Amino acid sequence: MPDLGKTFDEISAYAKSQGLHVFHGVPLIGEEPQGVMLWDENDKNWRDFIEVGLAEGVKTLVATKEYGEGKHSGEVGSITLAWSKDGIIYLFSQAEPWFEEE
Repeated sequence: MPDLGKTFDEISAYAKSQGLHVFHGVPLIGEEPQGVMLWDENDKNWRDFIEVGLAEGVKTLVATKEYGEGKHSGEVGSITLAWSKDGIIYLFSQAEPWFEEE
């Protein structure tokens, strides 16, 4: 089972090595705004998501992590990556099964 905390650190390091600025964002609460494209939730390949952004000329990657509560307190339960181009926000997300159940 992946450790999303380590995955998040790996993503940040990889993005920086590719010349991207990493903006540590905060997730929005509520409905998804219009103009949002979601990465296929079955495709967990965050490198491909970043590579597409690089190919599109993106300079900043927004990276967010959320922590669990209770017995998972302090553990990263969810990560979200985003970049924007031409008014459209592109999102990648991955969550631990236990996080989605909380």
